[in-house]
Amino acid sequence: MKRFLLRHTLHACLIALSWNLTEISSAAVIRHELSDTFGSGTSRPAGSAPWLVMTLADVEPTITRPWTVEITFAAENLTGSEYVSEWFLNFDAAVGAVGDLVVQVSDASAGVYQNPTISLGHDAFKAGPDGHYNIRLAFASGGGSSQRFGAGDVLVLGVSYPDVIALDARSFDVLSAASGAYGPYHTAAHVRSIGGSDSAWVHSVPEPSSTLWALWLAVIAVMYRHRPHRSQRSVVHDG
Repeated sequence: MKRFLLRHTLHACLIALSWNLTEISSAAVIRHELSDTFGSGTSRPAGSAPWLVMTLADVEPTITRPWTVEITFAAENLTGSEYVSEWFLNFDAAVGAVGDLVVQVSDASAGVYQNPTISLGHDAFKAGPDGHYNIRLAFASGGGSSQRFGAGDVLVLGVSYPDVIALDARSFDVLSAASGAYGPYHTAAHVRSIGGSDSAWVHSVPEPSSTLWALWLAVIAVMYRHRPHRSQRSVVHDG
């Protein structure tokens, strides 16, 4: 009976895991944390990782915000004089031509900085040591902190497509085209003025689903609790 219950409990957990994976693949919100560096001789930003976060989200278009996807770029853990000079991301060519995207800066943005120059092109932009991307954001490098995208700043872009093609968050959840010894990555950025003069190329590391980890832990707990026990031999002493 116990083996029957264990088998069916594990089966139910595995079904739940498969459902969770399906949910992740079709999620309306996708978060990418830029928490590691790439390239030889690169420095590391002084703060704790993730230094930068990019979030892709499906949204309902409105009159004032006529787009279906919002992409948020946040300098969550940059410190001091550190700032982003370039930020790269991708677009799924199967959806359509990246050059036809309509990109607008949302009033949900926060901070004091100069809006970036946004360039679009199929695998047209290389992020330092590796990776060709479809979208490049070039932020100001001069002008001091009032112009640069630095600690605590948030940029929100609203993105739409000019025809009936469905555009959602997954359209931007695409890996870069390889062009070196590193990657591919979903997004990458160049952080400058680390310690005053150093810089770093940073990239995204996929964030595991907390629900997925919880289910795995549940499976392990069930397996551990119902593991077979060795029978103990009784020792009979002659009196």
